[in-house]
Amino acid sequence: FSYQVKKFNTIIISITRFITLSILIINFILFTNAETLNCIFSSALWTDGRNRYYCHVQNKEIFVNRHVQIDRVTGQHQNSMTDDDVEGIYLWDGVMEAFPKGLERVFKNLNGISFQNMKLQAIHQSDLQMHPNLQFLNLQGNDLQMIEANLFNFNPKLAFINLSNNKINFIHPNVFNYLRQLYWLNLENNRCESFLGSAINKRQDVENIIN
Repeated sequence: FSYQVKKFNTIIISITRFITLSILIINFILFTNAETLNCIFSSALWTDGRNRYYCHVQNKEIFVNRHVQIDRVTGQHQNSMTDDDVEGIYLWDGVMEAFPKGLERVFKNLNGISFQNMKLQAIHQSDLQMHPNLQFLNLQGNDLQMIEANLFNFNPKLAFINLSNNKINFIHPNVFNYLRQLYWLNLENNRCESFLGSAINKRQDVENIIN
């Protein structure tokens, strides 16, 4: 009898695991959308003074879905350039529910991100940790409300950050502490003053601070 009970329990556990795995697979299929990024490729001098070969995204409506995973890119490259030569991605004036995932797979050498006026409401460490070579981050004109303490922990090369014209009411005072290469920071036209001051006061070595 004891053997039968153990065997029954083993069967139940196996069935439970199978059901759980099936649910995870179904959720992944239903809620993760593989999308193609349509680019116009060009080279230009960005605000930080660096000339970048970049993708100007054309199908910005794909970012309305927060479960988008970018899996491929289309667009005519200049000269003999390839996706591996792309250093920047630029998107302006649309709607972005969440920071897009998969960019690091299609653009392996990305160091500049500009998502401006996209109604983005939040950004997390997990959004940026796949971009360890990030030097330029422009998120001005969005709807960001807070900047968490560990946001830039995986982005030690960040030198240029523009968070102006958002709705930020909280910035952790230590958020910029580990960005030793930071030289340009724009926080103007946000909702909090005391937190901004606290975060900025710790980085008097930053050459250009706008708040």
